[in-house]
Amino acid sequence: QHWKITALPTMGALSSKSIGCYSNDFELVVRAIKKLETNLEENFGSPRDSECGVREKIEEARVPTTGEPLPASLVLRLYSLAKERNKMIHNVYVNGLSSRREFVEEYDACIKELENLADDGVYDPTKWENILEDLLGCGPWCCDGNDRTETAEKGAKLQTKRR
Repeated sequence: QHWKITALPTMGALSSKSIGCYSNDFELVVRAIKKLETNLEENFGSPRDSECGVREKIEEARVPTTGEPLPASLVLRLYSLAKERNKMIHNVYVNGLSSRREFVEEYDACIKELENLADDGVYDPTKWENILEDLLGCGPWCCDGNDRTETAEKGAKLQTKRR
């Protein structure tokens, strides 16, 4: 039996599709911060409390391998993204990003750094790659290029069921 994978999911709430695809600045900013918060909750131990703000989630986040806080330089960059979100949401005179390109680039760079910090090489049975490996005896890289869609979909569904 062969399954097809056309797009491989990435860790947690992350997506390989850039947030720059959203045409509306408000949607872009809100979705970016929602993805960031979910990433911090799922991969870095930030509180899942809906009363907890994004700055608190950033402060509470811990590197999975060491238990240390996120690097100070990354924390400042994440604060900058949160500040842009707050300006857009709370300031009646702000109706768009001052630089959409810079926001998207900074967001993408922060997400990449978070991915690197979260990729600790420790086996996690809830990660879709490990679920596929457990089920198929190999990860998503073992299938040929034409048979990848269904495997990713099945892996994503199994990951969701295990939560």
